[in-house]
This record gives sequence, C-alpha cells and structure tokens, in this order.
Amino acid sequence: MGYWLKLYTDILDDPKYFKLSDNARLGMYEIFLVAKKIEGGELTGNLPSINDIAFHTRRNTKWWTKVIAELTKAGVINNTNGDNPKIRKYAERQRRIPDAERMKQYRKRKNAEDKQDGNEDVTKLNDNATNRNGDKSKSTDIDKKREEKELIKLSAAEKKIINQPDINPFFTIWAQETKLPIKQKKGDTTIQDAAALFGEFIKAGVTPAMFRAAIQGQRADKRYKTTTPKSVKTWAMNSVKKGKERALTGADYKKAYKESWQKWLNVN
Repeated sequence: MGYWLKLYTDILDDPKYFKLSDNARLGMYEIFLVAKKIEGGELTGNLPSINDIAFHTRRNTKWWTKVIAELTKAGVINNTNGDNPKIRKYAERQRRIPDAERMKQYRKRKNAEDKQDGNEDVTKLNDNATNRNGDKSKSTDIDKKREEKELIKLSAAEKKIINQPDINPFFTIWAQETKLPIKQKKGDTTIQDAAALFGEFIKAGVTPAMFRAAIQGQRADKRYKTTTPKSVKTWAMNSVKKGKERALTGADYKKAYKESWQKWLNVN
C-alpha cells in the first residue's frame, strides 16, 4: 500500500483539466488516491472495480459511473479492461526520480536561492566567465574552435575549494564584479592561489564588502588593470589599514588614492 502520492503542477496548464466538471475534477484526485492505496509496490495505475472505488471513496456507483465516463473521454484514464479502468501515465508520473535528476533539481533550487541572496554559484559563474573571455573572436569557426581548446575547466577539487563557506563570498564577488574567471590560461593565478589570498584577506580583516569596493575602486581608476584577485590586494588591504570598516564605493577609493598620490608626488 502506498502512503503518499505525487501531483504535478502542470495540471493547471492543461486545458482538458478545466473542461472537466467539478465532480470529474474531484473524482480524478480520488482515483489517484485509490490507485496508490491498493498498489502493492508496483506502479501499474490499475484501479479496482467500480464497486470497490465507490467503497474506498464512500460514494455510490451511479456517481462514479458518470465521473469515470467523463475522465475516460478526457484521456485521464482508459477503460479497456472492462470494469477495471487504468490511469494513463501513472507509472511515469509516480516513479522514483533518479538520483542524478533529483540532484540537478536541488542544485537549480539552491542556485536560485543563492542568487537571490547575492551568493550565486561561483563555479558556474567562473565557467561562464571563462567561456565569455575565451570566445573573443567569432569571425571564423577555426578561431572559435582554437579558443575553445584554450579554455580551462574547473576540476571537482577546485570547485570544492571555491565552495568553502568562508571564502566562497570572495570568489562570488570576483565573478560578479569582473566577469573574469580566476584562471584563463595555463600559468595564470590558480584557484589554490586565490583561495590562499582570500584567506589572507580574512585574517587581515578584509570583508567581502571591502573586497567588492576595492574591485570597484580599482576598475574606476584607469591607471590600474584588474586582471586577477591578486591585482586588487593592495586596494583591499589598504581599506583595513586606513581603518575603514565600511564598504567603500569606487568614488571613495578614487578620491583617497588621488590624495595619497598627490601627497607622494608633492603635487598641490
């Protein structure tokens, strides 16, 4: 005997459902429950006789005769087995979801939640950024294929490093603000290098908000190129040294560094 039943929300998008009478709609759900109740571990969708259906639902056979006829016409059930109708696509709808599909659905929900919280799946962002950065030329298929070969995918070990709770916000902010991958070609900063740098940030008191402001500030100043997380290290560390515990905007950084440069160059 089954204890619970799966229902799909796409029923509400099926025009045939809204053409059913109120009795037929109610009867549809009740025969689903009856089929689940009597099954012995096999997802057949078979229903008992109309007398047994009437007993399980505490209704009379006259009521069910009309409802089953309407559901049969709508294609919800078929009645090719005499008095024992069968629910169409029952096994397909009630089967256990494969582990891979269930994990895919979980990750999709989790990524949507993280995105709302400003904490997107940085491994996906990194891969997407890599694709955008690598696909610079679309003039010929040859160029595209050559650039695709140069892309470096993240390994499972690297994704595990990125998703560590303490440093994940830094990876996420880097991907959100720069749209650049951590590593683009062999020889670039590795995921391990970036993780170690973000560990330094945490020890020094650099918050994710400070890191975001440092990126924004450096990118606002045309004298500097923001290519890797390490290129923002000075800006991020100086925010702590100056005792700025709030997230500075790009304009704040630009003003502060302009003043420091003027002082160093003795420019009035």
